[in-house]
Amino acid sequence: MVTPIEEFVRRAPRERSGTRSANRFDYQLSWAFCLLLDLEGQNRDYLLVLDYHDDVVVFDAENQPTQMDFYQIKTEANRNWTLTSLLDRANGVGLSIIGKLYSHRLSFEKAVRSLNFVGVVPIKLKTKDHPKGIVVDYCRLTDLCDEALAQVSKALQKEHELPDPPACDVEFILRTDALSVKDHATHAEGRLSRHLAGAFGDRSYNVSHAFKALIDELRRGNNFEGDVRSSFDLVHKKGVGRVEFSGLLKRCAGAASRERWEPVQRTLIQDAVDVFELAEYERAWETWELVRCDPSTRGAKPRRPWGTVAGRSILNTASARKSPSTRSKVTKKRRHGKSSGRTEFSSLSMKSLCRRWPDVFQASEHNYLQQTEAWIS
Repeated sequence: MVTPIEEFVRRAPRERSGTRSANRFDYQLSWAFCLLLDLEGQNRDYLLVLDYHDDVVVFDAENQPTQMDFYQIKTEANRNWTLTSLLDRANGVGLSIIGKLYSHRLSFEKAVRSLNFVGVVPIKLKTKDHPKGIVVDYCRLTDLCDEALAQVSKALQKEHELPDPPACDVEFILRTDALSVKDHATHAEGRLSRHLAGAFGDRSYNVSHAFKALIDELRRGNNFEGDVRSSFDLVHKKGVGRVEFSGLLKRCAGAASRERWEPVQRTLIQDAVDVFELAEYERAWETWELVRCDPSTRGAKPRRPWGTVAGRSILNTASARKSPSTRSKVTKKRRHGKSSGRTEFSSLSMKSLCRRWPDVFQASEHNYLQQTEAWIS
């Protein structure tokens, strides 16, 4: 027997995504990210797939799912949506918004749990309680008045060339979302901040770095344009499952926490690092922590510990090019402020970091200066 996810893969999408504005593309990522946080908060199993059959598809389980929720996201904000605009077909060809969503019900039948239209402006509809029309933010298709339901049924029958009027036997939701089109990334970061505080404790996090690492994982799946030939391909190339996303959240919570930086900061202060160099160290540390969160680096250790942009950033921060060939200089005020001379940065701080945090600062104390130049070059 063919499982729902196998049927989902077997059926090629009706169309691949066309050209979209950069903001709409990024909005879709931010919206999907917020949906993942909601699913995490509900403690539900899930597998989220971007841009395959529709903008967002959520399976009810990462392994052996049985049901699917389809989401079509629209960012047009010029005017309120109406039933007529949702049923409109360009030049009378192709599928309308509601028609495309209903096509999933025809393709995957009982495996479809819900069909969802998500806009950013309210929708004007004729409902059973307000047959003359009302502007709403949420409405089930079954809440429409008889006249509106007949309009939908007639349009779907014509679009899909059905012999009989379609049965309205699936949850069909029309709604708007509060996520701002212009400031979606900022709002999504705020959602992440609240989630981290609730799940991992109310402490100081570098949310912007954590958000970038997590959203890049969504972008990876969204940008995959190769063939999806199996459920394995779908899960690992286009999808984001609960185990993976939960693990990323935990890693980012640890990496984004200021608590990891504070003992490093104290060591540098004890080694007489001035405030300007301390700021450079902190930026380099945050860059390295971001790399540690990057899913593409999981399980991979570079042959050269500092063979990454983040690693070179830390070394450059420490003025590590101390070999006679480069003689890099760092301007450093003496601690008592009487004079300011151009002196080479002492390797004491980096040695301390290498000794106390070998998993991050992997350079050797004894040959640190010699190896650094070779690693950077």
